[in-house]
Amino acid sequence: MKTVDLIFDNIGGIRALYLLPKSDVQRIDTNVASEQVIVVMRTRVNIIKVEVSDNDTFLFREDMSIEDGGIQYSVAISGLVQGRLASALVREMERGEWLAVHQDANGKILLSGTIDLPLRCVTQKSSGSTTTKNGVPFTLQATEAEPSKECEGEIIED
Repeated sequence: MKTVDLIFDNIGGIRALYLLPKSDVQRIDTNVASEQVIVVMRTRVNIIKVEVSDNDTFLFREDMSIEDGGIQYSVAISGLVQGRLASALVREMERGEWLAVHQDANGKILLSGTIDLPLRCVTQKSSGSTTTKNGVPFTLQATEAEPSKECEGEIIED
């Protein structure tokens, strides 16, 4: 008989988000024995750390579907950029092609996007209202042939 263990301290949301410019990623290595994923960077100076202010505004979603060409995964990472520097950060995100390293509140680390199929950023700009947070909602999205890769420990190397 199969059993399902109930976990009562399971917390959702994204706790950390790093955007790696596609042009700065040299390659992605995977140790076959340990399944450890390592991103080899040309340089780290262009990596963007997106400030995650609270977990209810940042979300990772990956939907698997079966299409005529085979299985595909639609990846979406959404969040809200706030603060005085939001406009400059959002413009940079909109112009770029990205791989994303993100960690959820349970400590699980994922790498989303690939060199061949990077994430692109779409935004929705408004002034907000007295009952909503002022900021720029964004979604990093792509449709890929493989799911996001689960990672452990330090995964970015120069």
